[in-house]
Amino acid sequence: MPDDDNEGAQESRALTALLQRVVERDTAALETLYDQLAGRIFAQAARWLGGDVLALEEAVEETFWQVWRQAPRLLDAEAGVQAALLQLAGTAARDMARLREPAATPPTLAAATSASSSTVPGSRFPQRLDAPFNGQLA
Repeated sequence: MPDDDNEGAQESRALTALLQRVVERDTAALETLYDQLAGRIFAQAARWLGGDVLALEEAVEETFWQVWRQAPRLLDAEAGVQAALLQLAGTAARDMARLREPAATPPTLAAATSASSSTVPGSRFPQRLDAPFNGQLA
């Protein structure tokens, strides 16, 4: 078990060092970070996007764009670099999942009134709309 902790601490330090180089705009460091974490980020995005490979690849790409843009902030993350990147991936994937959902179609007046159980006899409007007119709209 101590070896696992030691390996985890070593990986954490290595990721932090890579991110520090990304802060300094080292593209090779970003590529190395990508090579080391893209699989984990892909898996995190799959929790939200399922098996849509194109969407998953887009989520991974968006995550690493955010790493490039937000590297100084990510370096200060208390949970560590990997956790910060996985959080970014989750956010990117959730945003993409929301965009993939079909937009809600506003109901038409006809659909709203046909669904109403309290229409005034002889009127197509719900009772609450006819009330001010005492049923004189028919």
